[in-house]
Amino acid sequence: MRIAVDVANGAGYKSTPCILRELGAELTVAHNEPNGTNINAQCGSVYPAEIQRLVRESGAVIGISNDGDADRVLLCDEQGEIVDGDEILAIASLDLLRSGRLQQNTVVATVMSNFGLDEALATHGGKVFRTKVGDRAVIEEMVRQDLNFGGEQSGHLIFRDFTTTGDGIISALQILRNMKA
Repeated sequence: MRIAVDVANGAGYKSTPCILRELGAELTVAHNEPNGTNINAQCGSVYPAEIQRLVRESGAVIGISNDGDADRVLLCDEQGEIVDGDEILAIASLDLLRSGRLQQNTVVATVMSNFGLDEALATHGGKVFRTKVGDRAVIEEMVRQDLNFGGEQSGHLIFRDFTTTGDGIISALQILRNMKA
């Protein structure tokens, strides 16, 4: 799979490309030369135009863009269209729901998430529980209700089956797994 990656000169500058290459991806990597002051500098998930450019130039089938501390991810499709956190929440939630792995058929999202997420899940027998804004509020509710998936439209997603906090590479790998299937 040809993948474009923008690692924001941040925490995932080495690990994200390494993991993807180990899994057999053909990569175009950008912003992987941190110098201590260039983290998120005109790159990463806070500058989505950069991953759009990389995807278009490289012919990638997907673009992965982390933020500086690599706890968030935004994606870009092969046409250069951004796939934001709400869309990623929907894709992952529906995959988990269809496979019977979404605990209590419920995803946790914040009040900032688009109501299209609710509609998409309801169509397939799922539901959305809303919290105030912040990944801390999301994880607290996930723990309280013993739920395994939640996140924010910013691309901060928590796959509690694997970790207790947002992790951009885990989120990206879940979407890649879904694409491959």
